[in-house]
Amino acid sequence: MKQHAQRSKRPPSRTLAPRILAALTAGAVTLGALPSAYADPIVASSVTSDMVTEDGVAGSIDGSSATITVGRTGGGDTPRLQRATPSEWSFAYGTYLKSSVPIANINITNGKAIIRSGTLHEATGTNIELEQCGTAHVENSTVEVSGGTFLFNGYATPLIYGGVVIIKEPGTQGVAEVVRSHATVTGGTFESGVLDGGFASSDNDTRAEALAEENTSTFTGGNLSSYTFSMTGGHAGADSLQTAAAKALRNRVTINTSATVFRLEGGMAVTSNGRIRSAQANENVVNVRASVHNELIGGFAWSHPAFSGTSVAAPLSTAEANRNKVWIAPGSGEFTDRSVGGWSELSDNQITELRGAANENEFSIGGGTLRLTYGGMSQAVNSRTGADSVARAEANKNKVWSKADTLEGDLLGGSALAWTTDGRAEAAAHENEMYVNIGTYQYNIYSGSTKAVSENGSAVAQATKNYLSTETSVMQGITGGHASAEAKGTFDVLASENLLSLRGGARSFIGGYAEGTQRDSGTYVLQSTGTANENSMEIRSTGTFTDKSAGGYVHITANNTKLLSAAAAKNEVLLQDGTFNEDVAGGRSFARNTTTAADSVTNAAANENTVHALGGTYGAGLYGGSAYAEAKGEFNASANKNKLAVSAGAKNFIGGYAEGKQLAPGESVTHSTAKANENKVWAGAGAGTFTDKSAAGYSTIETNNVAEPKGEANSNQLTIRAGTFREDVTSGRSFARNTSAGSAANAVDNRLWVYGGTTRFQGDLFGGSAEARAAGNHSAEAEVSGNITHLMKDTAYDADVYGGMAQGGSDTGNVYLKSNYNELYIHGGTYRGSIYAGAALGDPAADPNDVHEEVQDNKIEISGADDLSFASLYGYRHRVGGAGAYAANNELVLKDTKNITVKSVEGFNRFAFYVPSDITEDDTMLYVRDDTRNIDLSGKTVDAHLQGSTSLPNRIRLLHTVNAEIHNDGTATMTVHEGISGTERMSVTTNKKELIVRRDGVTTDAGVPVPVPSAPKPDEKPLPSGATPPTPPGSPPITPPGGIVTPPPTPPALPPETPPPPPTPPTPPTPPTPPPTPPTPPPTPPTPPPTPPTPPPGDGFRLDEDNAKSLAETAAGSVAFIGSGMNLFTNLGMSSASIEAAASEGFAPFAAMSGSSMRAKTGSHVDVKGMNLAVGFSREVLRGDDRLIFGPIVEYGRGSYDSYVNSAHGDGTLRYIGGGGFVRWEQPNGVFSEASLRCGRSSMDYSADLTTGRRATHTSYDADANYIGAHLGIGNHVTMQDKSTREVYARYFFTRLGSADATLSTGDRYSFSAVNSHVLRVGERWQLVHGNSALILGASMQYEFDGEASATYHRAGGMSYTSPSPSLKGFSGSLELGWKTQMSSNSTADLSVEGWVGKLRGVTFRAGFAWKF
Repeated sequence: MKQHAQRSKRPPSRTLAPRILAALTAGAVTLGALPSAYADPIVASSVTSDMVTEDGVAGSIDGSSATITVGRTGGGDTPRLQRATPSEWSFAYGTYLKSSVPIANINITNGKAIIRSGTLHEATGTNIELEQCGTAHVENSTVEVSGGTFLFNGYATPLIYGGVVIIKEPGTQGVAEVVRSHATVTGGTFESGVLDGGFASSDNDTRAEALAEENTSTFTGGNLSSYTFSMTGGHAGADSLQTAAAKALRNRVTINTSATVFRLEGGMAVTSNGRIRSAQANENVVNVRASVHNELIGGFAWSHPAFSGTSVAAPLSTAEANRNKVWIAPGSGEFTDRSVGGWSELSDNQITELRGAANENEFSIGGGTLRLTYGGMSQAVNSRTGADSVARAEANKNKVWSKADTLEGDLLGGSALAWTTDGRAEAAAHENEMYVNIGTYQYNIYSGSTKAVSENGSAVAQATKNYLSTETSVMQGITGGHASAEAKGTFDVLASENLLSLRGGARSFIGGYAEGTQRDSGTYVLQSTGTANENSMEIRSTGTFTDKSAGGYVHITANNTKLLSAAAAKNEVLLQDGTFNEDVAGGRSFARNTTTAADSVTNAAANENTVHALGGTYGAGLYGGSAYAEAKGEFNASANKNKLAVSAGAKNFIGGYAEGKQLAPGESVTHSTAKANENKVWAGAGAGTFTDKSAAGYSTIETNNVAEPKGEANSNQLTIRAGTFREDVTSGRSFARNTSAGSAANAVDNRLWVYGGTTRFQGDLFGGSAEARAAGNHSAEAEVSGNITHLMKDTAYDADVYGGMAQGGSDTGNVYLKSNYNELYIHGGTYRGSIYAGAALGDPAADPNDVHEEVQDNKIEISGADDLSFASLYGYRHRVGGAGAYAANNELVLKDTKNITVKSVEGFNRFAFYVPSDITEDDTMLYVRDDTRNIDLSGKTVDAHLQGSTSLPNRIRLLHTVNAEIHNDGTATMTVHEGISGTERMSVTTNKKELIVRRDGVTTDAGVPVPVPSAPKPDEKPLPSGATPPTPPGSPPITPPGGIVTPPPTPPALPPETPPPPPTPPTPPTPPTPPPTPPTPPPTPPTPPPTPPTPPPGDGFRLDEDNAKSLAETAAGSVAFIGSGMNLFTNLGMSSASIEAAASEGFAPFAAMSGSSMRAKTGSHVDVKGMNLAVGFSREVLRGDDRLIFGPIVEYGRGSYDSYVNSAHGDGTLRYIGGGGFVRWEQPNGVFSEASLRCGRSSMDYSADLTTGRRATHTSYDADANYIGAHLGIGNHVTMQDKSTREVYARYFFTRLGSADATLSTGDRYSFSAVNSHVLRVGERWQLVHGNSALILGASMQYEFDGEASATYHRAGGMSYTSPSPSLKGFSGSLELGWKTQMSSNSTADLSVEGWVGKLRGVTFRAGFAWKF
């Protein structure tokens, strides 16, 4: 058939076309066209015997509705419809029309072809071909196949179509539409074939439009002899040099068979060649239980150049595949190519902007073996040259549920690819959801994945707010959001706010992964960025992960970028179980820049990330945040404010790790840094063994041409409550190396707490550690200051402990090492190594004149211990010594403890003894058991603090040495504090073995035998609040935010697979058949649920945007009409009420009425003509000089309206009736305030003849809704000497018209949402008195803040659409002219006219009446 000529123009693409062309080459599928010179088909209502016909048979050939029936049930291959050419078979059409009339306009419904048996090539319900353009509409056309054999025709595959429209050039416009047509197969034999519910094709030079809507294709039985049977719900193709638009909307494919088909598409829209191209494949559905040899696609939108490859220059081409659904039922077989819920693809070389979308698609997999699978996939490939070229692709809000038996390719929720030769490529994948339940998954899983590539321009890729949940293991990687960009110029990648919830293992997991690359020989650009922030993930069950994993990961590289920045911040990882063979990080960033530009800066940051390792097994490291920066110029790496809570063992842990490296040969720059500051780590109960160096904050920097490189590890906090540590542990650790100039490293103000239980240190322990290295004659500086360490009871230290250690060296330059103001508090623990308050360690072979080792103002305080007897206490440590070594004011404090036994004491300038209240004369506060070096107190300061207790012994032993002596040449400053009598004296005994305090004031003591002290006691007192470690963060509630988790949908039930018919026994020859009678239509075959929409009484219709908005205009008009009633009451009725209340002792009646002719501009417009009436009673209450007026009101309004939305014209009536009350407070100075509240019932009806396609359908409805209104007002009423008055006011009006449902006369339903009106009006009104009358002048300005009337249109078949919303929002202004007169002594009347301009325009006539009783 000629309809396949459109498909034959498809050029090779990067994805689909190669496989189709390969199939064509192999003969599996033929998309050719029949010659167009054949005559019309033979007309017949049924065919029961063999015939030879070149162009087949048809129920009609003039376009009238007709049905053709071929064969009979059980008739096998008879009748045979054959062409004259041997082995070529003919066709059967219900309705057939071929027209050569220029710009024909054809509308055909209810064509039908029924195939029960026979041999033929094609069956189509309705087939229209327009040879010279025009418009053709086919609706409710069907083909039903329950038997027969469909054979290949040598150059064309067998075809079964519900409806076909082919529009050809020449001509200026072609509109092809096939809607609500159906193709159903329940039996038959197919050598190959195409089953298509509706096929629409339009081809001309100016404007081509094709629509395939709400068509269905159903297969439940039949014999397929090869993998070459394809199905499409609806296919739309448009080809034009100017405008080409193709839409495949709400089509459906249903298949239930154990056989294998070639290809399945719910809807396919293809455009080519045009200057303005638009392809839409939306809301299509595929429901399948089968095996598929090629692609399975819910909706496919494809826009591409002409077949020749030469496109027409144009500004924009679009393709969208949105809201499609695919269900794969349990028991399905193998899907050997890609499977996609919604797929949009664009390619061109002349279009300025390509824009593709695959959004809100759903893919539910109940079983089967699949390869590459997507919920939504969008691709835009723009090979046009020019800096203004753009390719945009997005895949958002897609959902995938998988219970696949096996998945042998990647699984992606939403995937977007944008590619350009020049210009800008943009790709986005946001808010996709994926749920993986059971099955075997051999490749990667991504909830959202994007790639943007620009060969010569810029690229942007974003993947945010994607969600992924797994209940099983995956063999490769799992990624929540993956954003990848590659460009010669600038790039930006963003992967943030993604969420993972895993119940199984994988090679690795990454919550958000952002990777960007500047192509080789890139263009110099100012900035490129990579961001992976606020990703969250949890693992709550066993599983094994064999590669590096992270909550957020950024990896970017550039070669010619001024500022390159990578950031992974505020990511959260919760690990409750699992085995992790490689590193796990909350946030990881990597930035490499090889540009040689002197002003370039490269930044890598991993800040404020959180990891909770509450369980599991870790074979590698745990990192809160890890940042790596590498560049030839300036760089900065920072890992700050990360949090890591560990309750398991690992290779090591680092709260924040920052590493920077200058590539060689580096450019000469001034600064580069690596910072790991303010990180917090908790090693809690359950922490296991750690085999490598660990730290709360760790920075390292290496440079070769930086003047001032610096490493920092400051203000970190480390709390350890359990674990075995085989290597060094540091709260803050920094390292700096420079091979061309000086370097500096700091570890300042870090905090370390160690608690007991199962805690053991086999490596050294540092409160802070810094090392600086320099080459040549350049200086190295390391400072470790202000670090504080608390060591609690029941802990074990097999190696050395340092309050702080600074070390470093230089080839021949100066080395400055400072370890100052560090504090080490020993509350308990067992120690086997040395304990240093501070250390400054130069290289041993360095020249002492070049090394400055400064250790001062450090402190060791002991308030208890489990065992210190093997420990040596040092106030300082120098490695080089010499003239550059300096130690001062290092202090040893014993606080409220006794019987502390140590191996040795050395290097302290100050000693402080806080004597416990329970000390006895046999006790010794500090017992030095094995030191052969004397303790020289000469020049030192020694303080003893007594608590003032009278129970203290007279002789208190502060210090005793077993093997050494205590010396004092008289220069020691010894002070006893807080004594009672003031006679206490401190001295060294004459045997030089004891330092004692005598309360009796004796200064000479020979010494006494000193007993070996009993075991000391650890300090049981809790730490003061200022020294208490921060509370570890609780397990984060890493659960999807409300509304994101979607349960798997329940797929519609598949119709039962039709069993093959039993063999038909031979039948005897039948007598001659009498003249045929018109066949009785067979029972309706099974249709796929949900049932295709049945046309309602009349023709049925689908609203276009104008029609839908026309229906909604009524609600907008009703709100405006009710509002006019409020205007009447406040402008005229309220003033009448005030006057009449003053003249009556009780309730005084008043009335006001108006007539109006108004136009409300709503984006279109509504003309309302009507009458409003307000009547009520008012009463006055005096409170001093103030007046309070109040009373009830009743209101009524009736009118008619006309609404206009382009060509859609509706009319009807509006009515309302209601009641309420008002109050007004007037003060003597003229200031007044007022308010009212009213409610009631509004009725509205509508009638219109709405044009849909080429026919008009009468549409009407009636609807009722409640309304409520209120107003507040303030103003000033001034009376002049001549009794004229001036009133200035401001009023706020609120009106709410409630929601309502209306059933249209077509059988469809329309739901009106509530309409809220908020109006603010300011104005002024004059009454100029002339005798007994007054001239009225007024002006006002008002603004409507809302007034939007939205509605939802519900098709009879189940589809729903949101209509365009008319709105009253905007400014209006008015001028008023009127006359007030005294009609009699007891009555007055006000008459006025008010004109309006702006959003409301027209005229209102008002009359007010008041009576005095």
